[in-house]
Amino acid sequence: MQYWLYSHNLFKPGKYNLFMFNWKLIVTVIILLGIVALVTSTQTSVQDFFSSVTDRLFSIIGSSEERNISFSLVAEYSNISFKDSANITIEPILFSADIRYINIRTSDTIAMDFSGSGEIYGNSLRLDGVTDNIEIANSSIALNKASVISNCTFNSLVIEGLELKELLLTDGSLIVKGTETRFSDSIEIYNLEGRFEFSDKLKIEGLASRIAIPEADMVID
Repeated sequence: MQYWLYSHNLFKPGKYNLFMFNWKLIVTVIILLGIVALVTSTQTSVQDFFSSVTDRLFSIIGSSEERNISFSLVAEYSNISFKDSANITIEPILFSADIRYINIRTSDTIAMDFSGSGEIYGNSLRLDGVTDNIEIANSSIALNKASVISNCTFNSLVIEGLELKELLLTDGSLIVKGTETRFSDSIEIYNLEGRFEFSDKLKIEGLASRIAIPEADMVID
């Protein structure tokens, strides 16, 4: 036990409060499991409950840890939502936006530093936030926290420096330390940051604190 605690750096300065929070959470989960075991006669139900709680516990703890896994990934994607600050480059089919109450419609390349919320679904992008600078066809326009509300369709979309607490994807391949692992069902990535490139598939190069591929019974943390 002592080796496990020190090897995971739980007693490093600055992490003590995080450890105490996680320890209290673990104790609470153990008490809950004891109550469920007493009132539930079906062994399978207890096991399912324990599995569900364990997965959620790992996701909470994993999202608080350092990003120490460097990875690249190619996978299918559907809807991805975010709320963050990032640099966005769009090769649009049609870009339509209201920027400081001025409507812009163009099919030229768009680049901007963006802060706010966004949603990617298929090859469509919605943005609602602010920007300090926008480039249209390599012509730069300096702005001061100008509001941006945009709907566009794209051929390709690149988001640099995007952070997500959790991401679930399907059907693709993961590379960590030169080893490639293919998956068809799902991959779960926690506390990630990196470069996201959307086209027919999603490509990510970045860092994460935990990666799980349930079908391969694989967890990297």
